[in-house]
Amino acid sequence: MIVNSALYIGGAENVTAALCRGLNRNLFDISVVHLKGHGQIAKDLEREGYEVIGLPPRKSGRRDLLTFLKLRHLMAERRVQLVHTQDIHAMVDASLSVMTLPHIKHVTTFHYGNYPRNNRRYHYLEKFFHRFPDRLIAVGEVQRQSIAQTYHLESEALSVIRNGVTDSYRRARIEDKDRVRQGADVVIGSISTLIEQKGIDDLLKAARILADQGLKFRLVIVGDGHLRGALEAYARELNLNGYVEFLGWIEDAASRVLPWLDIFVQSSLWEAMSMVVLEAMSCRCAVVATTVGDNPYVIRDGQSGALVSSNAPKELAASLCVLIGDSEMRMRFAEQARRDYEANYTASRMCLDYEAMYLNVIRGADIKVDR
Repeated sequence: MIVNSALYIGGAENVTAALCRGLNRNLFDISVVHLKGHGQIAKDLEREGYEVIGLPPRKSGRRDLLTFLKLRHLMAERRVQLVHTQDIHAMVDASLSVMTLPHIKHVTTFHYGNYPRNNRRYHYLEKFFHRFPDRLIAVGEVQRQSIAQTYHLESEALSVIRNGVTDSYRRARIEDKDRVRQGADVVIGSISTLIEQKGIDDLLKAARILADQGLKFRLVIVGDGHLRGALEAYARELNLNGYVEFLGWIEDAASRVLPWLDIFVQSSLWEAMSMVVLEAMSCRCAVVATTVGDNPYVIRDGQSGALVSSNAPKELAASLCVLIGDSEMRMRFAEQARRDYEANYTASRMCLDYEAMYLNVIRGADIKVDR
């Protein structure tokens, strides 16, 4: 059983969806549960025929502090052997449930990437309840070290299973090309939730520097969030109307937008292990990313992409300037990124790693899974 607090769009939710689709059904009977939020990922899985279970809300509509009792009942009813939780709420509820169902094994994956947490409530919940799962999983080496340091653990107390993504390039549709490119010679793109973490204001500052240098390019910003209005206003303030277009939220943007970009930019201030960077690699984009989270492990600077400091728009602009003017470098980065994706960051590789871990936890022995 895989449990999320909610199944909206996000890294943890995408991992749940990939596991649901990719785990070996001959080995595992899989159910997906959300505690309080249905969301787009849930709708996608249901449309594809997968079972998604939502815990019933309180009739009063008030916040339910006893969701762990409903989860415990469901796990007992389904005779669950292992529960895999993907966020704090799910980890807490599963930990409380398993206290009275000790035969059930519990593993949890950490997806947050900015430790120590600013939210004190989340910090203390995670500090206490991380002691109960049978296996702790980090999605990257930098994240593993930061979690270990924050909670005074040996780094070996956490296993690392790096994220993987499906091949977005294979789902590309030619009818999306014109909407993205609009006839431009060089198209730069970013896909994210428009929140402070993603550093989109730095990307806009970099775009202004490039425009001042007389460079020709088109920048598309895909996504929505509470900063969208402010960022659109900032783009107008920077007089970027002829360069930048905000496309809003696009369903399956990984396959509808990324294949038609020349350069993908991730300007984040922090990450754990970015799914969209992996998706860009799968789509043969030349990637420029900030040196946050596991980006330095994923992107080999100068070989499969370019790394720049976070919160450094001049450095970002300089890297983009080189790539805009050098199509051969863009192609070289893109092809190497694709090879690295195929070798290390596919969803099938991630599923095999989780399958081996699940069996190891259930059976208590090191097991290698191959297909």
